[in-house]
Amino acid sequence: MAGLAQLSPIEDWNRRIDLGPTLARTHGRAGDPVLVTGYAGNGIALDEAIGEFAVRYADQSEKDRNGFLAAIKAGRIVAADP
Repeated sequence: MAGLAQLSPIEDWNRRIDLGPTLARTHGRAGDPVLVTGYAGNGIALDEAIGEFAVRYADQSEKDRNGFLAAIKAGRIVAADP
């Protein structure tokens, strides 16, 4: 595999699709629930922060996808069906 800086847009997209679920599972299992609870406390601040992050992340993902599709449509990048 090429270095990250050398990936074409389609290779980068495929890398994200391939590695994203693995990264998410790893992060989801990384914390000890007792330690996380002790750190986060009993308030709603962490819940609100996670919710806000999730919404912003989803919005950015949608913008990234739309930009990717626009680049394909404009011919700035070439994409092929898998």
